[in-house]
Amino acid sequence: MDPPSAQGTCGFEDVASGGSYCNMWKDLTDDVFDWTLRSGSTPSSKTGPSAAKSGKRYLYIETSGSRVQGDTAIIGTAPLFIPPCTVLTFAYHMYGSSMGKLAVKVGSDEVWSKQGDQGNTWNVATVDLSSKAGQTLSVEFVGVRGSSYRGDAAIDDVTFSQATVAPTPASTPAPTQEPTLDVATLFDEYDLDGDGALKLKEFKTIVEKLGAAANLLQPSSASKEMGTRRLRGRGVENFSSSDDEKGYSPLHNLIFLINGALSSFFTVR
Repeated sequence: MDPPSAQGTCGFEDVASGGSYCNMWKDLTDDVFDWTLRSGSTPSSKTGPSAAKSGKRYLYIETSGSRVQGDTAIIGTAPLFIPPCTVLTFAYHMYGSSMGKLAVKVGSDEVWSKQGDQGNTWNVATVDLSSKAGQTLSVEFVGVRGSSYRGDAAIDDVTFSQATVAPTPASTPAPTQEPTLDVATLFDEYDLDGDGALKLKEFKTIVEKLGAAANLLQPSSASKEMGTRRLRGRGVENFSSSDDEKGYSPLHNLIFLINGALSSFFTVR
């Protein structure tokens, strides 16, 4: 027979039937004292809740009487199958100047705990049990008495649920940006003599500065053609259009690209 799954809610509204609450939670025998079902305030002053978190009843540990510091009260489940994405939520009340400790154990691991006075109010805890998914384990609430009777801790509205995880959308790679040149910036930076025109030595400066990028840039046919015309116009020795057909190194291609871009600039300048 398969073990029961960790699911459902228990508000401890009914007296334990067959020794368990909600057919799930049961006082264990390897502790010192038991949890107590209660409605309204606990008997001791300045500790414990004045009412349940919801409904009429809750469970608490009574720390007066013969109890001593360190005594434990444990309520737990039979082994439960933990489905993926399981979450345990519960309300807890830990009010009192001598409050001890409240802990949650799954199997042998303590997965949640609080210690000391947490204020005269019900708080809600959420415990992610996804790390235990696929295992069959018992779940326990362990109450530990503090130094005196003012340490009545309580629990209510214990719920196992399975969180819904939204599918992660596939990531879309960002489009690759083509290299761009700021023509005006290039012109202003490398027109060394400020005469409004670029000379061969000024082109040489551009090439030296941007030589590392030359291997990454490929000129368009229009840029090559424009650069060829301008280099001829500057009197470059032995340069002819037939050289285009032979193929040039990336360094020459960078010169073509810059010349083509600057030609557009001169048109609008």
